[in-house]
Amino acid sequence: MANRVIRNEVVARPELTLPAGWRLRGLLEAGPMTSGSERNLRYATESTLGHMLGGTSEIYGTYSTLRFQKPSEVGYYAPNLVQTIEGAWRTDIDRTDFSLSLDFGIGRGRARDHGDSFGPWGQSLRAETYASFFVGEGRELRFSAEFYSNQFNPALAASPAWKYTSVSAAFLASRW
Repeated sequence: MANRVIRNEVVARPELTLPAGWRLRGLLEAGPMTSGSERNLRYATESTLGHMLGGTSEIYGTYSTLRFQKPSEVGYYAPNLVQTIEGAWRTDIDRTDFSLSLDFGIGRGRARDHGDSFGPWGQSLRAETYASFFVGEGRELRFSAEFYSNQFNPALAASPAWKYTSVSAAFLASRW
């Protein structure tokens, strides 16, 4: 927040259902990042092939890229290109009083700064969960948690490995 970088983007998420439980999904994000006089363009793509396991679980593989038009002068990491390949599993459990979503992935990735060559491929791990619990008429307790571990992108931290963890919970009244 110190540099007040604002990210605006256009997002497209096409999805194609294929025979025998297969799905093909895409993601395209593009738009400017602005802070004071700096303006940078950010592009992200993702291609995913998934297969349903039963009614609520899926295994999937994803190839993703992240690009910035130029390096940042205000402090956020803006690589020329990041490439990631991931295998993952997700499931959703829906009951009368609660719902739970779990998503786990493991993969490899590499990064290239502007004017530089790619670093080595390194491991990445990801875990995400979202839960909601019915606690009374019109009230629900929501909980989410994320964990990321990246072993291939030393520009993100002083050490060649970084970890990010986020946990949040909130009450929400939504029915009248």
